[in-house]
Amino acid sequence: MTDVVQEIACPPDQLEVDVVAAVLFDGRDMLNGPAGLLNRRLGYGLSFSIDRSVLVRSNHKVAARWVLFHGWAAGCPERDSDLRGLLAELLRVCRRAGFERIALAAPEAALAKRNQWTPALAEAASGAGVSECLITYDHSYLHDHTGPVF
Repeated sequence: MTDVVQEIACPPDQLEVDVVAAVLFDGRDMLNGPAGLLNRRLGYGLSFSIDRSVLVRSNHKVAARWVLFHGWAAGCPERDSDLRGLLAELLRVCRRAGFERIALAAPEAALAKRNQWTPALAEAASGAGVSECLITYDHSYLHDHTGPVF
């Protein structure tokens, strides 16, 4: 694994990077998981169609400067080659937008497949020209009802 990619235990809205990216597999993702958290922090304003990327300027409720919602109509990748394709495309979009410090808020479906997602991200990052690439599998905010309400 490359030194560029690092797993971090931090909720996606608290990652201090240029851009935090969340992958959307279907319309439900905007209500649940990391994409739902980021959408709520941004004010519930985003509606989304699959197979598109939407870049949104962050606000004071998200530590990253930008949030990227990246649609993937094919559903959660089962094969390694599909996963590598998804992550390579996601990093390409981030790099084209000028970002070098990137964080991926791994979807809930990735929790059981960490041993696939992190190496696939490392492979994609090695050819993408990013200086830092974080991945978080932290979904504690889904169950933590004691946190601050904004």
